[in-house]
Amino acid sequence: MDVESTASQAVNTYSAEDEQAVLSEMKERLDNCWSDWDRIYRKGLECCDMIAGNIFRPDVKAQRIAEGRPVIEVNQLTQYTERVLGDMRQNLPAIKFRSTTPNVAGKAIGEKTLAEYEMTEIYSSIVKGIEQRSNATLWYDRASVQMVHGGVGWLRVYPCYKDDSSFDLDLKISGVTDFTNAILDMTGLEPDFSDARFGWVFEQIPRKEFEARWPDASPASISSREYAGRLWYTTEMITVAEYIERVAVPMTLYRLADGTIAEVDDSDDAKPPKEMIVQERKTHRYKVIWRKVTESDILEGGVDGIELPFSEIPLICMVGRESLSHSGRNFESLIVHAMDAQREAAYWRTMMTEQVALQPKTKWTASAVQVESRRDDWTNANTAPTDVLIYDVDPLNPTGRPVREQPTQIAAAEMQQYISSVQDMKACIGLYDSAIGNLSGEVSGKAILARERQTDIGTYVYVHHRNESVKRLGRLVLEGIKAIYTDTQKIRLFLPDETTDFVEINRPVAVEDEGGKRIEIENDITTGDYDTYVDAGPAYNTLRIEAVNSLMEMAQTNPQIMQIAGDIMAINMDWPGARQFSERLKRWVATTMPGVLSPIEMNEINAQSQGIEPPPPTPEMQLQAQITADEAAKEQAKAARAGAEAEKAAQQAQQAQAEVVSGQASADLENQVRQIVARALAEYIKETNSGVA
Repeated sequence: MDVESTASQAVNTYSAEDEQAVLSEMKERLDNCWSDWDRIYRKGLECCDMIAGNIFRPDVKAQRIAEGRPVIEVNQLTQYTERVLGDMRQNLPAIKFRSTTPNVAGKAIGEKTLAEYEMTEIYSSIVKGIEQRSNATLWYDRASVQMVHGGVGWLRVYPCYKDDSSFDLDLKISGVTDFTNAILDMTGLEPDFSDARFGWVFEQIPRKEFEARWPDASPASISSREYAGRLWYTTEMITVAEYIERVAVPMTLYRLADGTIAEVDDSDDAKPPKEMIVQERKTHRYKVIWRKVTESDILEGGVDGIELPFSEIPLICMVGRESLSHSGRNFESLIVHAMDAQREAAYWRTMMTEQVALQPKTKWTASAVQVESRRDDWTNANTAPTDVLIYDVDPLNPTGRPVREQPTQIAAAEMQQYISSVQDMKACIGLYDSAIGNLSGEVSGKAILARERQTDIGTYVYVHHRNESVKRLGRLVLEGIKAIYTDTQKIRLFLPDETTDFVEINRPVAVEDEGGKRIEIENDITTGDYDTYVDAGPAYNTLRIEAVNSLMEMAQTNPQIMQIAGDIMAINMDWPGARQFSERLKRWVATTMPGVLSPIEMNEINAQSQGIEPPPPTPEMQLQAQITADEAAKEQAKAARAGAEAEKAAQQAQQAQAEVVSGQASADLENQVRQIVARALAEYIKETNSGVA
C-alpha cells in the first residue's frame, strides 16, 4: 500500500461531525504529549547550535561585535562528535534473522542452480534490497547524526509502490529531515517506544503547494494556534501532519481438539464448533491506522484511516544517552554536559586574544601641558606610523617627558583556566587525546589501546542505541515483508561477498506421497517465526583487505601458506584477473598437492574441466569436507599457539633489553636475551613445520 498515493483516493463518505471527533481526539493527544518532547527538543537544538559553531549566546555575541571586540569561537566539540560518528560509519549495521522454528532450506535458481539457501538468508537479502532502493545507509547516518548532536534521531518504514507505473507493493526506509518534526506517545512502558499508542510526523508545506495538492481543503479555516512548537497556519506555510495510531482489536483464542490454535476476531461470528473447543481465552491483536491531517481537515485516509501492514507504529526513535529526572525522561546529546566548558574555553580564548591584540596599543602617560600643542599626534601614536613625537616642556616638571605604560601581559591563571576548560570538555564527554589522534602521555601501544578502550566504553551507548533502533526497524520490515511479498516472484539475493543470485519465493510445487497429490509452497516467506538481530562491523571490502594483509604476513613467516591458500589470497585482491589467477592456482594445487583441497572443491574443478555443471555434493563428500575443515582448524589453532608463544618470548626479550639499557640488568643479560629469542624461534619453526606436515 502506497500510503501517500492511495490515501488521497479515499472517498469522503463520513460526516463533518465524525471528522471533527477524530481531529479533537488527535489534538488532545498532541497537547498532552508535546510538553515532554518540547523540553527535550529545546535542549537538543541548543546542542546542535553549539556544534554548528555558535558558542557564545546570541545577545553576548551581538554586543561584543557592536563594540568592535573580538569573538573567538573555536569549536572543539565537533571533533568529539565526529569521532563517535566515524566509529558508527566504520561499523555499518546489517539486519539479519534467526529462525525460532526448524529451518526449511529452499532451492535457489539462477547461477547456482542446485545451491540451497536458508530462509533467513532470503529474508536478509530482501531487506538488503529494500535498503539499497531506499538509500537506507544515508538515513541511518542522518539519524545517528541527529542522535549524537541533538539527543534524538528518527527512522521510519512505510509501504509504497515499486515505481510510478506499477501496482506491485514494496517497502521503503527513510527518516525525518528535522528531528523536531516527529514525536511519539511517551506513556508506554517499553524503552524503545514499541508500545506507543500514537505518533506524528510533521511537514511544513508552502501555501500554494498545499492548495494544489488538496484543493478541497480549506486552509482559511485553520487557526493560527500553536501546536507542537509550531503554528498550524501562517500566511506562507501550512503544517501538515501524518497522524499514526495503534488500535487494539479484541480477539478470542481457541485451542481445538485436533491440537490446532484458532484466533477469531470478536466482531466475526465464525466461531469454531463448540464440541471442538478445548480451551479459550480473550486476547487482542494490534492494527496501525494512518491519516494525513491539518488542524481542521483530514486530508488523506478519512475517518477510518488506512491500515498499515504493521502491528507497531513504524516510527523508530533513536535516542542518545537516556537519563531520568523529576521532569521525566531525558535523551541527551553527546555534548550536552560539555557545553559550559566549551563556552568557558571560548571566553578565555577570546580574552587572551583581546589582550594580545591590545599590546601594540599601550597608552602614553603625560601631563596636559606636554601634549597640548600636538594632542592629535599623541592620541594616534599607538595606531598611526609616526617617526617623531614632539612634546612640550612642562614648567612644573622640566625634566619629565611622556612615558609609555607596560603592555598588559596574559596572566598564567588565565592560560590555566583555558587548559582546564579543555580538559573539562574531554572529561564530560569521556574522550581522551589518544582516541582522537592527539599526542598524549601514552607511549606504548598497549597504553594507547587501553585509552581508546576507555573512550569506546564511555561513548558506546550511542553505538548501542543505533544498533537497537536498526534492530527494531528490521522487525518492522520483516512484518511488512510477510504482509506484502505474498505473490510468486523471483527476487535477487544479495550475498555476503557482495555477489548476487536469484531465488523464486512463494512458488507452488505439486507433491505426491501416500496421502495423494497436493500443492505445497516452496520458499514461503509469509510464514515462520524469526528473531531479528543486527550484525555491526566493517564493510565487506574492508574485511577482505584485512584478510589479505593477514595472509600476506603469515606467508612471509611460512612460505608454504602461499601454496595451500594462494587462491584465497588472489581472489580477494584488487587487481584485474584476480579471479582467473585464483582459479588457475586452485587447479595447480589440485594436481600438485593432493589432499589440500576438499572433495567438494575437487568435484567442482573436475566438472569445470569437462564443461558441465558440478553435481550436488554427496553426504560422504560433505562429511569429508567437514573433516578436512576440522583438521585445518586444528592446524590453524596450533600455529596460532606457536605464534603467541613467539610473541610472548619477543616481549620478554624486549623487556630484558630495556633493563640492559636502564642499567638494571646484569652483565650477562644480553646473552640471556639471545637465548630466549633463539629458543622461541626454534619452537615456532618446529610447531609450524609439524602443522604443515
